[in-house]
This record gives sequence, structure tokens and C-alpha cells, in this order.
Amino acid sequence: MNFRIEKHPRTNVPLVAIDDDILVALDEHQTQLQTLLSSKFISHFVDNVVKWKSQMSTADMVSQLLTDVQRTWSNLEGIFIGTDDIRIQLPQETVAFDRIDREFKVRIIDLNETKKMNFEFDRKSLEKMKLI
Repeated sequence: MNFRIEKHPRTNVPLVAIDDDILVALDEHQTQLQTLLSSKFISHFVDNVVKWKSQMSTADMVSQLLTDVQRTWSNLEGIFIGTDDIRIQLPQETVAFDRIDREFKVRIIDLNETKKMNFEFDRKSLEKMKLI
């Protein structure tokens, strides 16, 4: 999948923009693979189709997680970085955000430089960031 990179307006951190066309195509391909699995002629290709379906499902999940994490990071970044008063009033949350902020920036800059996603690693990393 090819992604557009847009800079965060205040920090210039590269953010991944996933076009709706990509998500629609991904959904269509998943539907086609599901249809293939119900075919009586699939027996010779079933392992490949199951593998492709799994990979597309993971790509879809990572894309959604990435979108959610970026949106949350953008919102929290404005709160914790833009306001010293909040940092003083919420010291534990500030420490947690600072840790996530560093990890997020490392992952997103790496993604921007390599233009590649390791879906399994990124899924686990993004899920961890989303939960915190």
C-alpha cells in the first residue's frame, strides 16, 4: 500500500494519510477472497487464499489502528506539549504521554523514511500505544 505523508501543522511530525481509495480497495479484495474461499474449485489454492486473506485483514487492522493512534496523539500532543499548566496538574499522565510521544515519533519517522510497515510489529506496537 502506498500512503501519503502529511506534516503535523505544529510539530512537523510526518503523519500517514490513508486515502479512502486504499481502504475501499482493501475491503473489496477481502470480499473477493472470501468469495473465493466459498468456491468448490478452491481446494488447490486454499492455503494461499487463506494466507492472503489473513495478510489483508492485518493490513486493514493496522491501518485503522494507525489512524486512531495518530488522531489520539494529535489531540493529546496539543494538550500536553502546548500547555505547561496541564503538565504540572497531571504529572503521571504527562510522564505516560512523554513515553508514548517518544515511541510514536520513532515509529512514525521510521515509517516515513522506510515507506514500509512491518504489519505484525506495528500492530502490536500500535495496540500498546492505543491502550495507554
